[in-house]
Amino acid sequence: FTLGVGVGYLKREFTALGVDFDERAALFEEALEVIRGIWTTDDFSYEGRHFSAKGITAHPRPVSTPHPPIWIGGNTSAARKRVVEHGDGWCPFPAPAMLAQTARTAVMDAETLVDGIEDLRRRFDAAGRDFAGIDITFTNAEGG
Repeated sequence: FTLGVGVGYLKREFTALGVDFDERAALFEEALEVIRGIWTTDDFSYEGRHFSAKGITAHPRPVSTPHPPIWIGGNTSAARKRVVEHGDGWCPFPAPAMLAQTARTAVMDAETLVDGIEDLRRRFDAAGRDFAGIDITFTNAEGG
């Protein structure tokens, strides 16, 4: 099992769920902390802006140690920052200019992917994380 997650970009979906679109990044990052905590801690407690928990223990525990891999989607610098802080993988997606504008993300093609990978590598080095342990997946426009 690999958990693939992203912040989201369709305002209508957030509205339908009663979630403030402008709070999505903070909500997402807090949710990642909570998920990781529940997967790795007995008697987990948490008090945040969006979540609170007391005495939570996940049983059965995930088979993966210390927890299932978390792959974070997105093409932006903020997405890569989240990968360094919370993730085990990065999932950028092909986004020509028109799609990038609609999806509120950065343009992503083969050239910008290379730049994004180098940026991620620098961020991992700065954080003291091993870049060799990260997964990166990208599907080109043709689906390959």
